[in-house]
Amino acid sequence: MFPQRACKGIINGKEIDREALIAAVETELPDVEHFLDLRTGEILIVVGGINGADADTAELDEVARDNRELARRVRAEPDCFEPVPAIDPEAGFRWMQEFASTVADDRLRSKLQKVLRECEDKCFEAFRHALRRAPEQERERWFAFRNEKISEFIDAWLDGRINDEL
Repeated sequence: MFPQRACKGIINGKEIDREALIAAVETELPDVEHFLDLRTGEILIVVGGINGADADTAELDEVARDNRELARRVRAEPDCFEPVPAIDPEAGFRWMQEFASTVADDRLRSKLQKVLRECEDKCFEAFRHALRRAPEQERERWFAFRNEKISEFIDAWLDGRINDEL
């Protein structure tokens, strides 16, 4: 559980880097993990995971050595680092469905809903592609909608109550 003030975006008197936290929950890269440093509010990035970081570092460049050292710290002090969750693809899909239902233009709304109904495995890409042809105002509305959902996801996580309803 987070310290009480984390839900307000502050840990140990230091503000949590919200922009880095947003980038972290949006990252969908294999072997990349993000951690919230519960002492400083910093978002830390570990590439290659926190396990197996004890291998010989003599042949690594400075960035890779620093990454290994960070991985060792996270593993050695698990109470000081909280893994940052990624947004579940099902939640992201529900957000697209919810947004599509709010589109005033019948033609665009139907197109977005059809894309979501008929997509098999690249739904996010298909949705973005369909939005590329939409008026700029609708694209901007989607980005604002999505940003609000991400903000709610982060707030719920910081409050210690992530659930499937977001």
